[in-house]
Amino acid sequence: MPRDLDEFRSRRLTLCSHFSAFLAGQRETVFNRLGELSIGDEIAIETAAGTFRYKVRQFRIVDRDDRTVIVPTETAVLTLATCYPINFVGITHQSFIVVADLVGATYEQ
Repeated sequence: MPRDLDEFRSRRLTLCSHFSAFLAGQRETVFNRLGELSIGDEIAIETAAGTFRYKVRQFRIVDRDDRTVIVPTETAVLTLATCYPINFVGITHQSFIVVADLVGATYEQ
C-alpha cells in the first residue's frame, strides 16, 4: 500500500474494488480542469468492464500525506486527487480531493 498521495501520484495507480475507485493525476495534465467541477456534476469512467457514472458529493483540501482519502468505503465511491492549489506552478503540500457516489453503470457484453 502506498504511504501517501504523492506515492499514488508517482505510480499513477488506479485502485478498484466493489465499483469504488481512487484516481490520482497531475493537475497540469489529466486533472487540469478538476477545479471546475461542482457538487452534483456527473463523472463517467469508461473501462473494459463498462461505463460507471458518479455524482460529485464533496470536495476536500487535505495535507498531501493525509491517508483518510484512501480508505475502504461501504458504498461505491470515486475519489479523485490532485495537487492543490490546482493552478499553482511548483511544489505543493496539499491535495484537492473530489468524492463522488456511484449513480449508475452500463456493462460491456
